Amino acid sequence: MTRKALWIIPTIMVIAATSLPAFGAGGTADDALTLTLPYVTVGTDHYRGIFQFVSFPQDPSGAYWKLTWAGLTRGAGPGGGVLDASLNIVNAVVMYQGYLFDIDLLYTPNPQDPSSLYWKLGRAQALPARILSVGGGDESCYDVPEEILSNPALVQQIVQCLQRCGDDPQCILGCLPPELGLGSPFYVTVTFVNDSPQSFAFKIPAGTVFYPDDESLQPMMILHEPAYELQPGLNTVCIPTYCLRADLSAPDAGAPYKKGILAGNSCVYEVVELTYGKTLSDRDKIRIQDILWECGDSGTLSPENRAYLESLP
Repeated sequence: MTRKALWIIPTIMVIAATSLPAFGAGGTADDALTLTLPYVTVGTDHYRGIFQFVSFPQDPSGAYWKLTWAGLTRGAGPGGGVLDASLNIVNAVVMYQGYLFDIDLLYTPNPQDPSSLYWKLGRAQALPARILSVGGGDESCYDVPEEILSNPALVQQIVQCLQRCGDDPQCILGCLPPELGLGSPFYVTVTFVNDSPQSFAFKIPAGTVFYPDDESLQPMMILHEPAYELQPGLNTVCIPTYCLRADLSAPDAGAPYKKGILAGNSCVYEVVELTYGKTLSDRDKIRIQDILWECGDSGTLSPENRAYLESLP
């Protein structure tokens, strides 16, 4: 895990959305241009959809997507897109390589594949917000609570416990007193660029995963949608995340990460779904971290863990 043991005693950072103008990534596109839209509004319901980028021989200059999976979701938020009466998906905000685009997808039947659903890119507008870089959290993200700093005996107890753990992540988390406020186990630092002359609130969708450049490091995932006020110019914020691979190392400060796509692992996605909008205690967050590590190992959610997540208030 981390080489700086006390860095993993953070307090959760919550920045509430304000009445400022808001931009929220309602979905992501990966390097293959596969679209994941986590909460498209259909009437009074919301659906998660995955769309594969495809070619249309009859229109080689167009950009088309085929729906490959869809299901009801509990999620909702800005930029998710709305399915209109013509089956167009309008006003979906998609993050691609850190850039934000407000797009409309126009429903386009494919005579060569009439049983499937296809859409063509219509309007696409770049928004004045983008992610410049993502890195492992540094010391500024991990403020050790005063209750610990003012208690040398407790500090020594925690350090000795951590030293006995080696790289065992469950042991490390077990050394930390949850009643002091752990937040999620780790942070990433994200530097945003606000190209507009005014401040606005910005949200990243729950389930966004940041993958490391160094494959020995863990992918890091946002469980709950954070909202941040971005001033004009550069803004660097600490975002609480969860680790997805217990067999890999946690990121060192500044370790470079890619700019984020929504989780494709069905087990991880189910954890995001079952915790959406719920109030999590510090002990819940530790248990959820263990569950996410199990997802990374087995790819499935056990009945016991599913029942636990469903029981959360």
